Amino acid sequence: MRKLCFTAVLLWCVFAFPLRALAYTPADAAEMQTVSQEQMKEAAEAFLHESLEAAVMEGRYELECVHLPRPMEIPLGAVSFQVQTSGGLRFWGNTSVEITPVVDGVPSRTIRCHYRIHLYDNIVVAARPLQPETPLTAADVRLEEREIGTKGKRFFTRIDEVLGKVTARPVTIGRALERSMIKSKVVLQPGTLVTLVASVNGVEVKMEGTTLQPGREGEIIRVRNNSSRRIIRARVIDATTVEVV
Repeated sequence: MRKLCFTAVLLWCVFAFPLRALAYTPADAAEMQTVSQEQMKEAAEAFLHESLEAAVMEGRYELECVHLPRPMEIPLGAVSFQVQTSGGLRFWGNTSVEITPVVDGVPSRTIRCHYRIHLYDNIVVAARPLQPETPLTAADVRLEEREIGTKGKRFFTRIDEVLGKVTARPVTIGRALERSMIKSKVVLQPGTLVTLVASVNGVEVKMEGTTLQPGREGEIIRVRNNSSRRIIRARVIDATTVEVV
């Protein structure tokens, strides 16, 4: 009798448990859904577009998708996405976008997409080879769209910003003009008579002086006060005026 009971229990274990497992497997599978790469891309790019437009940048940009994770399985339910960048927007190198699927208010595993943000603007470039101290005219330069990345502030975006100024060094044709490559032309030569302007107790005082070195607008040069014979430092205002500093 005991042997028969043991055999019955053993048979029940052999047949019942596999049947139970088979009964639950389809139900478990049906409770999952897939987040596709297209959904990841759509969520990431919507976030990046919104962030870039909020930055109020000049020029235009392009998004290049560098890496997308594989499709991921998440539980069934209403899905939304929490999206943020890791380390902020980058205009040189990769921008990491973190996406967290949220199912019925419950966050799932966070995944990461990688993008390159290409930033373009119209900047001033040399229309012909330029030698040092070349006074720039409209024929010497042109506007061209270039990728500027994080270096936007180095360049000129309007031709009138460089007209009348000179090059600090040789520039090849097509080279973007950086601010460090352009300077004001020399407006004062040594021995030039100038008006010295100074502020004394809130009162503007003017004197006659003589420059002792060449100077560009904005530069500080040595000037001799013709009345006192003292040598002072003054900032060049224009071709006839300097201001005591």
